[in-house]
Amino acid sequence: MNDTSTDTITFEDLEATDVICVELIPERKGLILKHCEYFVSSRRHGTTVTRRYNDFAQLQDVLFAKYPYRSVCRLPPKRMVVNGGSPRFLQRRRAALQRWLTLVARHPVLAHDADLRSFLCEATVRLDKPKHDEFVLAGTQQDNSRDMSTDEMQATFSTDQEQLRLAQLGISRIYQIFERVEGRCEAERADIREMGAGLNALSTPSVADGPRWSHAKEAMKAAADLVTEMSDSPQDELDFTEDGSGCKVLLALDALGGYR
Repeated sequence: MNDTSTDTITFEDLEATDVICVELIPERKGLILKHCEYFVSSRRHGTTVTRRYNDFAQLQDVLFAKYPYRSVCRLPPKRMVVNGGSPRFLQRRRAALQRWLTLVARHPVLAHDADLRSFLCEATVRLDKPKHDEFVLAGTQQDNSRDMSTDEMQATFSTDQEQLRLAQLGISRIYQIFERVEGRCEAERADIREMGAGLNALSTPSVADGPRWSHAKEAMKAAADLVTEMSDSPQDELDFTEDGSGCKVLLALDALGGYR
C-alpha cells in the first residue's frame, strides 16, 4: 500500500505536482493608473487563465485564513505602477508571482485546495474568506502526531526557527554573490564590445594604405570579428536572473520565508 504521508514526499515528487507559468500580457490597461494582467497556465489542469495582481492577493488572503498553521509564503508587495512600470520591475514582479504560485501549487496540502483549483481553472474567479462560524483549521489534523509538552514544543519551535533563519541568510548571501557575478560578467561583455568597436575602427581601409598596412588591417579586422563573436555568445551558463539559475535560489528563499 502506498504511503501518502507528507513525511515521505521527495522534492522530485513536489516538482512533478504541477508546472506553473505566469506570462505578462504586453498591453497595459487603465486610463491613468495602468495595471498589468498575466496569463497563468497550469500543466496539471491543462488550463490558461487571465489574472491580475489583486487576484493573486485575494487567493493569498483566502489561503492564510484557511491554513493558519501551514507555510504559505507572501506575495511580492503591491506597488503603484506609473506609466506601465519599468521593464525590469515588471519582469521581477512576474517572476515573483510565478514562484509564489509554483510553491502553492506544489504544496502537499494546498495543491488540493478547491480555491486554488478555481484560481487556476475558472475564467472568472471569486474567492471568499471563510466566515468565523464556518472556520475549520484545514489540513492541520495529523493521525500520527505525538503528545508534546508546552516546553518541548517551544524548544522544538525555537530550534527550527533558528535553523530556518540561518538557512535563509545563507541562501540570501549566495544570491547576492550571483547578482555580483552577473554584474561583473555584463561589465566584461561591455568592455569586449567596446574593444571590438575600436578594432573595427582601426581596420577601416584607406586609399593611403600600403601593402604592410593592408595586411595589418586585415589582421585587426579578423581580431574585431573574433571579439564581436565573443561578446555576442550566449550567456546561459551565467544567467542568474529570475528566469535563469537564480530562479531556483529565489524559489528556495520564498519557501523559507513562508516557514519563518
